[in-house]
Amino acid sequence: VDDESAWNVEAAVRVWRIFATAEYFRMSDEQDDPSPTVRSGGWHAQAGFLVVPKHLEVAVRYALIDPDENAPDDEVAERRFGVCYYVVGHSVKLMLDAGRVSYGSGFAAIPAIARRGLPALGTRVTSDKVFQDEQVRVQAQLVF
Repeated sequence: VDDESAWNVEAAVRVWRIFATAEYFRMSDEQDDPSPTVRSGGWHAQAGFLVVPKHLEVAVRYALIDPDENAPDDEVAERRFGVCYYVVGHSVKLMLDAGRVSYGSGFAAIPAIARRGLPALGTRVTSDKVFQDEQVRVQAQLVF
């Protein structure tokens, strides 16, 4: 039997041409087999600013996840910068972001249940090494 519980608190605010969100979460996953209970937690904060009202937004984001609070040095940290161009509001927009996701030196040793929902990194992550993944993402949105 898998007994999972989670809770979070989140907030969003918009003032003038600034929009910001933040979230904090905690989760516990108790296994019926001899596997230990996995407790995790994390948070994110991001903020955007409309440089050109209704058309051009720049944003920054930071997130930190501790997938197993009993494991040392297993944190996952995300740092991103993004730009969004609203052609026709949210119906037609182009988005670009770039950033780094860092995995602690203990990430490879955590149990599979603690990695659930996180990117599968295969053999790129090894024990006792910090791994950093640079990413650039482009997205177009068309709503009709």
